[in-house]
Amino acid sequence: MKKLLAILGVLTMMSTTSSVVVACGEDNTSDNSSNNKPVDPESPTDPNTPNEDLIDLAKLQYKNLPAGFMEAGAYDRNNGKNLGSENNENQVDFYKINSESVLFSLNQMNKLSLSSDDVDISEISNGESHNGYGGVAVIKAKTGSKKAKGEASLILNQSIDFKALVGNTNLDNIYIKEDIFNDLENQMKNESNMQAFAAFIIEQIGVANPALEALATPMMYGAAGIIPNTSFTPTEFNISKTPSLDGLFVAAQDLVFKTKFVKDDRVVLTSSDTQNIQLNKTVNQDSKNNYIEIKKAAYNKLGNTGNWKSKVDVNEFIKYSRVEKKESGYTVYVISGSSKIYGHDVLLPFVAGKLLVANAVVDIEVTIAA
Repeated sequence: MKKLLAILGVLTMMSTTSSVVVACGEDNTSDNSSNNKPVDPESPTDPNTPNEDLIDLAKLQYKNLPAGFMEAGAYDRNNGKNLGSENNENQVDFYKINSESVLFSLNQMNKLSLSSDDVDISEISNGESHNGYGGVAVIKAKTGSKKAKGEASLILNQSIDFKALVGNTNLDNIYIKEDIFNDLENQMKNESNMQAFAAFIIEQIGVANPALEALATPMMYGAAGIIPNTSFTPTEFNISKTPSLDGLFVAAQDLVFKTKFVKDDRVVLTSSDTQNIQLNKTVNQDSKNNYIEIKKAAYNKLGNTGNWKSKVDVNEFIKYSRVEKKESGYTVYVISGSSKIYGHDVLLPFVAGKLLVANAVVDIEVTIAA
């Protein structure tokens, strides 16, 4: 049971993340998912506020933020594993935090769309233990900024308002396979499916609130305090209370998410498309932009069963995939969030296999020719 709950915790972030963060070299300091609510034009924090009413950084509602290392919208998952670890052996850069990650979280939690053209983030620290907990940063408006003014000190990975962190509560377009979709209400009433649906929906919370991915490791251990306190129907998902995780969060109560399930008719990759993907040794293996050249080359090498590439172009594949470097090469993960290509966290089958498309492949092993 403990292992199962740990897997559920990982799922909270791994998809992110699940994909709405674009990893193709664009400016991704704001969350542009179709799942996210538009900024209220009447809100005092509307990013399109006229110059005479600039956003005052000193008055930001949320200054305690999750933070990690992000490039072109993609979190460094290996770095993320070090968050909160006590095995840092006094390495000053044991847990890396950069300005892109800080600004991304600040935008998500405060419902803004500030960019690096508007503000500077500096004086970043990863905390006294160098493991990310209790880090700090300073945000300052740039001279001549048309969106912001002033400055503020930020606290990182400590006392984060969990309710604000998952502030996008509209979980639209939760794709689920046809036989489950056609019998959704009865399937949800089946007690044996409780953990499967909880994991499935939690993954979508990560899609809608991608800054969660920065906290994947501590959430893995906190899942035991969340999953038993969930309930759901086809249109609503409830979390009655959440843990504080030793000060990482300000605990929340009575979180309510609106859910909308749809029949999954997206492109599904199978083993016939993903077997024996070997790239030329001259391929650019730079880690910038989450190995974007590896993604492009892998896409070109994939089989095209049913002419699926006519529906999913290389840009869509890049946007909804993540790459991890392995000893033998790379693994390209197709993550959730796309309306065109099937993807889930690679751990989801361990918990929610009944809800997933049989024989679908979401992890593509890639080798480099000698």
